[in-house]
Amino acid sequence: MNLGGPDEWETCVSSQGADVSVGDVFSIDGDETALLSSVALVNPEGVALKSAYVLPATDGYVGADVYPPTIEAWDQRKPVEGTAVAPENLYSFLLVLSPVGTGPHTTDGLIATYEVNGTRHENRNFVGFRIEESCGE
Repeated sequence: MNLGGPDEWETCVSSQGADVSVGDVFSIDGDETALLSSVALVNPEGVALKSAYVLPATDGYVGADVYPPTIEAWDQRKPVEGTAVAPENLYSFLLVLSPVGTGPHTTDGLIATYEVNGTRHENRNFVGFRIEESCGE
C-alpha cells in the first residue's frame, strides 16, 4: 500500500467542538486486490475516531474539512472494514474525528491494516491532524 508520502507534516482543521473529517490518499501495490481490515489513529490525544470510510480519490487529497465533507465522492463512501480495493485505482481514507475534552486534540497520523492473498499487512502515513477552534485562517 502506498499511503501518503514519506515526509512528516501536520494539518489543522477548525472546529467549535463538532466532528471533523480528515484523510489521506492511497493506492495498492502489485496486481492483487486488497481487503481492508481497519484504520486506527497513531498517538491520539483528545480525539476519538468515530468512523472510517474509503472512497474513490476523484477529488484528490481529502485533507481536513468539516463533517460531512464537501467533496463530490462522499456519496460513494464505504466502511473501511471489509472493503476490497483494486490495485489500479487511487482511493482516499476518510476518518470522522471528534474532539474530546479541553484539548489538545491531535493525532500523529493513521495506520491501515489490510490483507492481500490472506497475508496481513500494516501501513501508516505521517500526516498529523490537529483540531483547534481556529487554525489561523
